[in-house]
Amino acid sequence: MERRYREAVSSIFDRRAEGDLRALAEACGFRADAIIADFRVHKAAHRTAQISPGRAGDLERRWYASLESGAPDYSVYSDPFYLVDIWLCWTLYSRKGLLDLANPKSLETRSVIDYFGAVGAVLDLGCGFGYTTAGLKELFPKAQVTGTNLRDSFQFAIAAQLGLEFHFSLVERYERGPVIDVLVASEYFEHFSNPIEHAYEVLKVARPRHLVIANGFNGRAIGHFDAYTHRGTAYPAARMSKMFSEALRVLGYHKVKTKIWNNRPAIWSRS
Repeated sequence: MERRYREAVSSIFDRRAEGDLRALAEACGFRADAIIADFRVHKAAHRTAQISPGRAGDLERRWYASLESGAPDYSVYSDPFYLVDIWLCWTLYSRKGLLDLANPKSLETRSVIDYFGAVGAVLDLGCGFGYTTAGLKELFPKAQVTGTNLRDSFQFAIAAQLGLEFHFSLVERYERGPVIDVLVASEYFEHFSNPIEHAYEVLKVARPRHLVIANGFNGRAIGHFDAYTHRGTAYPAARMSKMFSEALRVLGYHKVKTKIWNNRPAIWSRS
């Protein structure tokens, strides 16, 4: 990837080793050895499409059991072993998805970043520890980059500190600001029981020209739902991906054909 960031700061894309996970766990006050051991178990199970027999897997089982009881257990997001799942997403998916945007062949003869043109403002929804937000600042060094996350999450303080290092801002929700050129949502909308309505709210405020979205409504994971609602009606998760795409088309977006594997992330542009 072309380095388009000041040399004084090491690339966030290089932070994917167990030592980096240890630093995160220790910064959160968690038992780093236990987190690393469980990450190894979780990653191995993920490769075989199995629920981890470890602590992160226990969180997933607890979450879906709470859905069956009709009372979603949102405390799973505060559990130290949720860090294991976040780290897996970064090292296997989010990191690669951002690098694919810079691939000079992601759009046949040019990169997605080149296709976007001049970018002045970028919004990263549900940014976790801020790694994707820092990555976006590397990819768009001249842009105002903002990440969102819940202030009471154990990741917020870490992301805020990373924002000082990589020069991006962090807010709990994006309520006002410049029109967004690129909005990024990686494994974000699946965590809302009414994702289409939530998307309507966000897009109304941000008014983005381009969307970078990696949805996984069909996948089972901590915080995902078996069924989602739209306009008061429940739909199975398997139907939501198509419904979500149709909702974006209704709002005037069209899907851009890319060479990115499996369209993750998918690129949408406003017509």
